[in-house]
Amino acid sequence: MSELRKYVEALYIPITKARRQMNTYNVLNGLALVVITVLLCAGATLLFDWATPMPAGARFVLSLICLGIVGYVFARWMVKPLTRRVTADQAALAIEAQYPELKSALISAVQFGRLLVDPKKLEEFYESAALAALTVKETAKRVYKMSVSGIVNWLPTVKLWAIAGVLLLAAGLYTMVYPENVRLWLERFFTPFSARDWPQLYQLRVKHPTKPVTILAKGDSLTVDILSCGRKHPDTVTLYTMVKDEKGNWQGFWESTPMESIGSTRFRKKLENIVTDMKFYAEAGDATTPVFRITVKERPFIERITLNLHYPEYMRRKDDVAFQGSLRVPQGTKITMTIVVSTK
Repeated sequence: MSELRKYVEALYIPITKARRQMNTYNVLNGLALVVITVLLCAGATLLFDWATPMPAGARFVLSLICLGIVGYVFARWMVKPLTRRVTADQAALAIEAQYPELKSALISAVQFGRLLVDPKKLEEFYESAALAALTVKETAKRVYKMSVSGIVNWLPTVKLWAIAGVLLLAAGLYTMVYPENVRLWLERFFTPFSARDWPQLYQLRVKHPTKPVTILAKGDSLTVDILSCGRKHPDTVTLYTMVKDEKGNWQGFWESTPMESIGSTRFRKKLENIVTDMKFYAEAGDATTPVFRITVKERPFIERITLNLHYPEYMRRKDDVAFQGSLRVPQGTKITMTIVVSTK
């Protein structure tokens, strides 16, 4: 009986290998499905929240839904297959399906061996015990050193992991290029009630003029330069201007003018011949710049020019003043100018 027991144990060597392959198959398939589900949920929530920023309550509900989906996939395709034990008969049938030359010998030997190692069952066995023992021995000799490869079809697993690998690569590249977006997404979905908002879809920055108040001489021109620096660049930017009337009061309405596009991120508009105070701002989508002011001053003019004549010391002559430009003075005389400028 001890010798027979060794043959029965030898039968279970390929069966154990087959079970190990099946369990590995279930683990790898389940893990790939979990990875794919997690990445798809993450990508979908990121894109949806990016395009239409959701309030905290909606993000919380969506987070619970995604966690439920991931939990279901984990339980259904990873935990459940591992908790369902593969019997020796199932493993034997799987081996015979791959190795048809066994001709049902393995499943028969497994069932015979289960009876022969139990004395009580052996007594109840109504067939020839010697024939059963011979079947067990001969089958054990045939399958003892079998490699038992190809019990499961690995092609679906390879396909699943190829998809998971592509998604992991895409997620890794996106994280490297846009780490702040990933960080903000994690905050918004794992701490939805205390997270920051996404940056505006459009953002505009006034590159020129650099100061909120610009002083210009009457009649001068000013070039307004706008830079787009948001998540998306607008096709058009509108410049709104308002001027003062003759009484010095704001006219009360804004005039709109499309700005010239320079590339995809810069917009420009030249305000020519500015003769009165003005204010302006630019707008595109959900982005609006602060209001900038232009203060107009009269262009200064020369009211008077005085020529101061400083004669040489040897002449012992007092300094003199002239108001004409055409002068004849002794050699060595120094001339300085006094200029009076007025904006009245």
